Amino acid sequence: MANDGKKPLRVAIIGTARRSDYLYGPIVQALPEEVELVGVWGRGTESARRLGESLDVPWYTDLDRLMREQAPEIGIVSVAYGANGEVGLMAVEAGLHVLLETPIAHKL
Repeated sequence: MANDGKKPLRVAIIGTARRSDYLYGPIVQALPEEVELVGVWGRGTESARRLGESLDVPWYTDLDRLMREQAPEIGIVSVAYGANGEVGLMAVEAGLHVLLETPIAHKL
């Protein structure tokens, strides 16, 4: 894929669900001309550190800090289903374009 000389879109993974590590991270990293993985966010220090180190990117437990320091444009939300709505809205409110891996809720 060619990106016509444009800078890669800056992507953050928001959440540390299993698919973050074996699916989303490798997909983003496989497309360096199109997208750049700039950081990961997790609710807990241990899971955020594990994912960040696994993907060799900065890790955060403070979404505002991730936004300030890494300036992502897109957030891939990968959390347990019960937290999907809350964390997805948090990412939108932080200014990210968001990809939710599961529906935001069963009912609205």
